[in-house]
Amino acid sequence: GVVFGFLWLSDDYSAPTATETTAPRQSSPTAANQAQPRPAETTASSVNDADFRTYFEGIASGDPNTIGGVSDLAAPGSQAAAYITYYTAASKAARDSGFPFDREIVNEVDDGFMMCPEGHAADNSCMTYTNLQTAGSHLVDFDISGTPLSGRLALGDGEFHSLGDLGSARLIASYKSVSNNVVVVFDVTSTSENLWLDASYTGPDGRTSQPTMTHRTQLPNGGSGTVAFYFKGSVFGGTVLIRPSSDSSEGPGVTFRSE
Repeated sequence: GVVFGFLWLSDDYSAPTATETTAPRQSSPTAANQAQPRPAETTASSVNDADFRTYFEGIASGDPNTIGGVSDLAAPGSQAAAYITYYTAASKAARDSGFPFDREIVNEVDDGFMMCPEGHAADNSCMTYTNLQTAGSHLVDFDISGTPLSGRLALGDGEFHSLGDLGSARLIASYKSVSNNVVVVFDVTSTSENLWLDASYTGPDGRTSQPTMTHRTQLPNGGSGTVAFYFKGSVFGGTVLIRPSSDSSEGPGVTFRSE
């Protein structure tokens, strides 16, 4: 089976040097080759629409299966659809590491919804989801705590990229959270014993940092899992260097671009 772990890494963590290759860059959820609602069809939504409440209740569940189950409420190729892709993967990485996302309570507010962890009521731990934009019966876009999704969310290319003899990795999504983390999520498959992944992130400002939190997996031969790296204070739109290693060897580093 898959053994999951949770690891905090310091800023001065030093990983093994590895030969680097570069994977194709990420695609924005607004890329021309993805289905997009025409701007003329996009309108502000009334929060009285039960379907849109269902979308946010799915997110609030903290459960990846429930979150993924509301994806049909988002317009294909939209920011709202990309957010479901990201959040489903991030919640899966957290759950499989033994630290599942907390369930939250959804309440209506002006122009949208508020989510608060159970036991909290409208305090600093709550987040608002407002300025809902829709196309027909589908959600297109929204702001989180007053910050638009645009410019801080990107999807991977959907392809697995080789980690040499040790396995392969597929970039699912990267996201700049309102709590100032750049979060990068991967699907990983192992073809070696005890595959581990380390990572570093270089922002467009040239600053390189190590993850401050990692929902990561240790994978046996043939195992697979979802891995999330959190880079506190980093600027969105940079590159992530993945460095694989096993009990007996180090694989090539692979750089994934996000923008």
